Amino acid sequence: MEGSSATSLPAHETRAPRALSLMHRTADRVLPRLRLTRYHQGPDPRFRAAVERLLEGARGDPRQLFRTAGLLALPLAPSAAATAFHLPSPVTMPGDEANNVLYGHWFPAATRPPLAATVFLHGWRRDALRYEFLFCQGLAAQGIDCLLLVLPYHGPRRPAGTWSGELALSPDIYRTVWGFRQAVIEARLAAHWLRAYRTQRVGIVGFSLGGMIAHVVMATEAFDFGVSIGAAGALAELVFTSPATRGVRAAMVRHGIDRATLRQTWQCIDPLTFGPLNRTRRLLMMSGKYDAIVPEPFTRLLWESYGRPPWRRFPCGHWTASFYSQQAVAETCAFVRTGR
Repeated sequence: MEGSSATSLPAHETRAPRALSLMHRTADRVLPRLRLTRYHQGPDPRFRAAVERLLEGARGDPRQLFRTAGLLALPLAPSAAATAFHLPSPVTMPGDEANNVLYGHWFPAATRPPLAATVFLHGWRRDALRYEFLFCQGLAAQGIDCLLLVLPYHGPRRPAGTWSGELALSPDIYRTVWGFRQAVIEARLAAHWLRAYRTQRVGIVGFSLGGMIAHVVMATEAFDFGVSIGAAGALAELVFTSPATRGVRAAMVRHGIDRATLRQTWQCIDPLTFGPLNRTRRLLMMSGKYDAIVPEPFTRLLWESYGRPPWRRFPCGHWTASFYSQQAVAETCAFVRTGR
C-alpha cells in the first residue's frame, strides 16, 4: 500500500512464510464448512412492504432510513458494575417478538472518570460473545466504558427454530435491511444515552458485520472516534464471494435472487453508500492480511470510500483474528488517546 495512509507491516511480517498465509486462509475456508447450516425461512412480505415504505419516505437520502426523531430514549441507567440488560427495542415488527427485545452488556471503565465510552457491535453468527466480552473487558481495564449490544436476530433475539444470525444475512433480503436499520437505530440511541449520562468522548467499535453496521452508524452520528475490525464494503458482492456465506447465496439462488437484485436491494445498507456521508472524522480500520472471509479487496473499497483512514493489518485471517485481540485492544486504546 505504498503511497497510502495504510499502515504497513514490519518487513519480517510482510515476508511471512507461505505456510503462515496458507494456515490462516485455510482456517477461513474450512471452518465455515463445519458450521454450514440450512436456511429454514424464505422471504416474508411484511418486511418488503415495510422497507419499501421507509425508502419512499427517505426521498433519496439513505440516512433517513435510520432517523431517530420521535423514538423514545433507551431507558438505561448508569451503573458502577458490569451488568447485562434487556429492554424493548425502539424498532419493532408485530410477530417478531424475540427480536423486538434489545439485549446488551455494560462494562464500566476501571478508572473514574473514564477516558471515553464506546458502543460495541459484534460479528455475524456470534452467540456466546466470549471474544467480545474479552475485548470489552480489555477496553474497560484501560479506562473506556463499553456498551455491548446484541445485534438483531442473534443470541436471545433469534426466533424459535433459527440459529444465531440466520435472519441477519439471509434470502429474506428485505428482512436483512430491516435488521440493519434496527441495529443502526439501536446503536444511535445507545450513543445518545452515553452522551447524556457520561461526560467523556463517545465512539463506536465494530467487528466484521458489526464493523459494517458501525460504518453506517458513523454516517448518521458524529462520533468522537470510530474503530472497525474485519469490515468491508460492497456487501452484496461479498455475500456472493465469501466462503462464510455459501449457504446464504445458495438459498438466495433457490429463491431467484441474483447479484444484481441483491446489489440494488442492499444499496441502502451498504457501507460504501455512506462513505461520502461519513460524519466521524477520527476513524481507525483493522483487518487480517490473510482474511478469506472478508478478503482484503473488500476492505480496501471501504478504506477508499471513507477517505483512507489509518489502517492496521495483522498477519492473520478472519477466524484467527482472536489471536491478535490484545494487540487490537492496544491499538484501539492508543487511537482513542492520540488519534493515531
